[in-house]
Amino acid sequence: MGVSLTHLRRKIIVRILLKKEIEMKANKVGSFPRWIYAIIAIGGLMASGIFLGIMSIEGFTDMRLAQAAGYGIMALLMFWGAIKSK
Repeated sequence: MGVSLTHLRRKIIVRILLKKEIEMKANKVGSFPRWIYAIIAIGGLMASGIFLGIMSIEGFTDMRLAQAAGYGIMALLMFWGAIKSK
């Protein structure tokens, strides 16, 4: 019966790791594709630029400033989502 204590420990560790791996695969949730974040960010920057252009032609209004700032902030958040590491 040449089963050593080290061999039993290895078996137990392997079982624990396999169990954890199975649990991780079961709990894995698909993430939103990063390239979509980049496309939304580019669209937000374009919208912000459009509102800044409208403000330069029509004049400064609080509503246009809020719209430009809102789209700019949204674009920054989307770029952050696109470049963050998983």
